[in-house]
Amino acid sequence: MGKETTSTTIRTMTAADIKAARLIDEDAFHDPWSDNMWVDEINNSLSTYLVLEENGIMLGYAGFWLVVGEAQVTRVAIAKTERNRGLGKVLTKAMLESAWEQGATAMTLEVRESNISAQKIYQANGFVSEGVRPNYYEDNHENAVIMWIYKN
Repeated sequence: MGKETTSTTIRTMTAADIKAARLIDEDAFHDPWSDNMWVDEINNSLSTYLVLEENGIMLGYAGFWLVVGEAQVTRVAIAKTERNRGLGKVLTKAMLESAWEQGATAMTLEVRESNISAQKIYQANGFVSEGVRPNYYEDNHENAVIMWIYKN
């Protein structure tokens, strides 16, 4: 029997990816985006969205807005069935590299205080906690941890 090979790629999101992104989004977030919101995001000149796929199947996505040298992360999600494989770390690293290539000097994000696994992924990529936004999330008024990374 032959050994199965896995081909993982990261590329720019297109309109053809919206359906798959929405399915991951619905599983990952309390406030999933509609098709129209996705279209607006990927057509926004300030935004960059990346897709992580394995053997042609989307397993995750990440996006940010770049405004005056500062990248603001909008969403990062890995399909529920694919979590705990290190894909979030790989995707976050690719997102950072894309931001740096586009001229960002810093990147920031908010993450749920209870989402320790995501915080560990961001920390592994160099992000540090620099504050808290009290009652940030509408669904349960959970605090958000504000994280930053600065380009060396």
